[in-house]
Amino acid sequence: MRAVRRDYARALAPAQRTALHVQLGRTVAAGLAGHPPGWVGGYWPTGWEIDPRPALAALAGRGWRIALPCVSGEALVFRAWPDIGCAPPPGFQGIPEPDAHLPAVVPDVLLVPLLAATLAGGRLGQGKGFYDRTLAATPAFAVGLLYVVQLVEALPLDPWDRALAALATPDRWIVP
Repeated sequence: MRAVRRDYARALAPAQRTALHVQLGRTVAAGLAGHPPGWVGGYWPTGWEIDPRPALAALAGRGWRIALPCVSGEALVFRAWPDIGCAPPPGFQGIPEPDAHLPAVVPDVLLVPLLAATLAGGRLGQGKGFYDRTLAATPAFAVGLLYVVQLVEALPLDPWDRALAALATPDRWIVP
């Protein structure tokens, strides 16, 4: 699935990829229109992950406050991130993370990166288990962000896997 995602994103012209990310932002903002603004936990994209920053910017424009994850031991801690247009400094494995002096928050909504997902909300992550542990420990409304090629019919799921509350592709909001 890493190769599928990479090959799909790599085949897009930069303007096409940007347009898909902007459309994803519209899809997420429309999908969360019924939720009162609170804290939304996003992520800074790495590799060929779909870019949540337009979604975070759209939500910030509607009163949501933005937080990004920091690795703390085996868990993720979300910290306030006031400027989604500015990259945080490199943290765990070079992934941008807010500084530890910024306030830790509990997101109401989590925008979750993934390798693949099913229409039933099953999710295949990157393999380190950070989001698995985070999803198991929080009641946040979890939204998987993905390109349409990352939707699959079935995934091997473990008993501890928590289904996502929604999925968002650039052109679809899916509630399992």
